[in-house]
Amino acid sequence: MDRYSDASSKQIKIVDIKIADVCPEQFQTYGQLVIAQDDGVPYSEKDAVLDLTQGIPRLYIMRISRPYDRTINTINRHVQVTQCLASTDESRSWVILVARPSHLDIAPLMPDISTLKAFRIPGAIAIKLHHGTWHSGPYTTKKTQNFLNLELSDTNINDRDECLFDRSFGFSIRLI
Repeated sequence: MDRYSDASSKQIKIVDIKIADVCPEQFQTYGQLVIAQDDGVPYSEKDAVLDLTQGIPRLYIMRISRPYDRTINTINRHVQVTQCLASTDESRSWVILVARPSHLDIAPLMPDISTLKAFRIPGAIAIKLHHGTWHSGPYTTKKTQNFLNLELSDTNINDRDECLFDRSFGFSIRLI
């Protein structure tokens, strides 16, 4: 987190977080990057390690039809599943806010706000989030952008812990 500033209309502080270009070393706390490889390459440590064993897997194309205003007040996590996200358009990058996974056996808990990071993900890269990784997004500046989303069929019903930054910490996040 870079700095605090007062939001004049609501008495809520705004915490600015700089968006960084993603790289495998910086993202490994939160998940894995999935990068294109040639067809026929055998399985290796470069492949996403998935856990979809706690229910029926769901792969769908999620349409985000609103550009974000760079202010975020909510973050969530899923402890039963690894989740994968990818833009369907490799020419369009996108942004995700993450915080490291926390105490998977106790829910709900608050994210460790000292680990909040925002990453710009190139359109040709997918991400796999570890169990319990707090996340908000994907975010796009485009009017509409489609994303592949791999999770469980009931992830957002039965496996979603949510935290509101303003209620829990007294601030909202602004991505810069």
